[in-house]
Amino acid sequence: MTDLEPGTIARTTAAMLAAEMCPGVPDDVGRILAKGDGSGADGFSDGGDLASLIVAASYVGCRLYADLRRRTDRPAAVYLEQKLRREMGIDVGLSDDLDRMIEAVVDALMQGRSR
Repeated sequence: MTDLEPGTIARTTAAMLAAEMCPGVPDDVGRILAKGDGSGADGFSDGGDLASLIVAASYVGCRLYADLRRRTDRPAAVYLEQKLRREMGIDVGLSDDLDRMIEAVVDALMQGRSR
């Protein structure tokens, strides 16, 4: 298995959410990623709120997944989702859109793992 790349996870997540939430989100995510690696203070701030959250959650999710992989060969999606929610400060039920975004990031991470 190769390391998961946050940009790939963000693009995959945006594609999953485009039809159900916002058709322009893949382009918005692409613009954010094109600006740089996201490591600066303003790295995720442009391109729309949903796109910014997707990119931020993808970076956090990749880090969490890598940490979990050091401890277990097959991290559980449920555990990864709980950790990602805690890290991002997004409680279950806070918003249907936020819940779906977190689920999509975790789905993208788990799909990326299987390649």
